[in-house]
Amino acid sequence: MEINMIYGGLDSAYGFQSKVLEEIYSIIPFQKCVLIEKNHDSKDCYDENRYLRLNYDMCEHNRYDEYFDFNEFVPLSKELLENMAPYESTATRMFVRNMEHEVYTYDEGKRLYLMQLQFWNHIMESYRINFVVLNEVPHHVHHYIIYALCKAKNIAMNVNISTTIHNRWLCGNDIFGQGERIYKRYLQLCKEQKEISLPEDLEHVFRALHYKNKGLDDKIVHGGMSRKQHIQMQRDVFMDFIRCKNTLIRNIKRIKHGVAVLWKEKNGKELQHQKNLVWEDLHYVKRARLKMKMLRNISYYEKMTRPVEWEQKYIVYFLHFQPEATTLPRAGVFNEQLLAINMLAKSLEDTGIILYVKEHFVQPYRHKYFYDDLAKIRGVQLLSSEEDSKKLLMHSVAAATCTGTIIQEAIINQKPIFVFGDAGFTKGPGIYHVENLEECKAAVKEIQGEKGAVNGEEVKRYFQAIGLETVFMNSYIHEWSETDYDLLEKNQKSFVYATVNELNKYINGGKDG
Repeated sequence: MEINMIYGGLDSAYGFQSKVLEEIYSIIPFQKCVLIEKNHDSKDCYDENRYLRLNYDMCEHNRYDEYFDFNEFVPLSKELLENMAPYESTATRMFVRNMEHEVYTYDEGKRLYLMQLQFWNHIMESYRINFVVLNEVPHHVHHYIIYALCKAKNIAMNVNISTTIHNRWLCGNDIFGQGERIYKRYLQLCKEQKEISLPEDLEHVFRALHYKNKGLDDKIVHGGMSRKQHIQMQRDVFMDFIRCKNTLIRNIKRIKHGVAVLWKEKNGKELQHQKNLVWEDLHYVKRARLKMKMLRNISYYEKMTRPVEWEQKYIVYFLHFQPEATTLPRAGVFNEQLLAINMLAKSLEDTGIILYVKEHFVQPYRHKYFYDDLAKIRGVQLLSSEEDSKKLLMHSVAAATCTGTIIQEAIINQKPIFVFGDAGFTKGPGIYHVENLEECKAAVKEIQGEKGAVNGEEVKRYFQAIGLETVFMNSYIHEWSETDYDLLEKNQKSFVYATVNELNKYINGGKDG
């Protein structure tokens, strides 16, 4: 069988990406590979006859028309547009990731969406793509549209997605539902009742998140950053696009590039193009700054908060930092977190249980209406972002999230958890995955009874299942040292294994190879 594939490249360094692809080729030869390349040191080497290399920045920033003539592309059909309709809204929302600001109008977002769609549909049709590899949750538009096209065209995929456990990834053919394997393995382990043994990294996570182990080093869990560093990092990311200094620097670079081309080639087209980009950039900066007036920082939220009533029964919902892959796309429709909070609040009516909502401490800004609408939901009380999350969880009846690390923290500490999204952990001891009011009410009723108790031994067995069904991986290769030979080799084997495994299933008609 002839294999032609799209490969969503890694943050490659030390020739890592080309080594992975050549190892895959040695096991299952492919005819053509369209590679979205993100290379940090130019040490990857490729056979130009086998690879079509596309620049990651071109894809992320919708710059296809600078390199390709769309008159040569396959027009979009009504059938394809209708098949893609379920994914259009999510894809359009993802354009916020380009600048961390919602600067596009609906019509501008629709234009960019159609450009991305036409480009990738043309690539799939002209290169007869029959297999796609995505090496992270598709949370940028080009990756998400590739993913959606695979769903619409029934093209086989290997999707490697990180979990909320450091360096633990799920590998399969979709971004949703992969946690089902963990749950099935967990049920099997419960039936076998063998001795529970966790890999070293999961044992560390288990102990670090257990609140009885105070003072345990948990850098592997929280990335080693202090609260202050984490806040500063996210605010820098949010403000990067609109800072005057940054705006000046990137636009001077554009003009310099245009002048250099004019001087070298005696052609002013590139200079005019760069001038147009400068005016477009300044236009979006102005628009972003105007929209900032509609946003409110965390101090606005803090004025709405109330102290915790520790003697009351309560469930605590921990708001997600946004925009991020944890909610867009992994929370699905509950990317609009007000929907989840409203459903949970409605489920708690007449139970005597309060719903507390706590803002994520690194969230730089949200729309004013978000905080105002949140405060209006009956039965909801807002808590300061400074409140101790561990203490809140320990005194709660249960916790709630879309996809956050609080899932592990809750069940490890034998607290039930309501989960509205899909980060791989949607079924398991103490985990209640809810999608509608009836399921939410049923879960609330269960946690109030004996069935709601979370068994510590079952949780540990669930972590044992996680160890067996996840793979050690890290896509940010440039963050490692070239001297980390063992880590790099282990990581290479993981990426090769994941792709070859799904390729074999595709070649064998869905059966394991």
